[in-house]
Amino acid sequence: MAETSPLFNHRLGYGLVAVMYLLVFPYHPKLRSPNELCRLWQARALVEDHTLSINGALQRYGYVGDL
Repeated sequence: MAETSPLFNHRLGYGLVAVMYLLVFPYHPKLRSPNELCRLWQARALVEDHTLSINGALQRYGYVGDL
C-alpha cells in the first residue's frame, strides 16, 4: 500500500475545512441583514466588476438597509 505525502494530507485537511465553512455559511436572504449584505455585495463587486465600489452591485441586487 502506497503512503501519502504529508503535504497531500495537509492540503486535504485544509480543503475539507474550507468546504465545511462554505457549506455552513450563515446567509439568510430574507433577513436582509446589512452586515451580511454589505459583505456579499462587496464580494460580488470584486468578482463581477473587478472593483471595490459596490455601486453596481447595489443597482443590480437592491439596496442594503443602512446605505
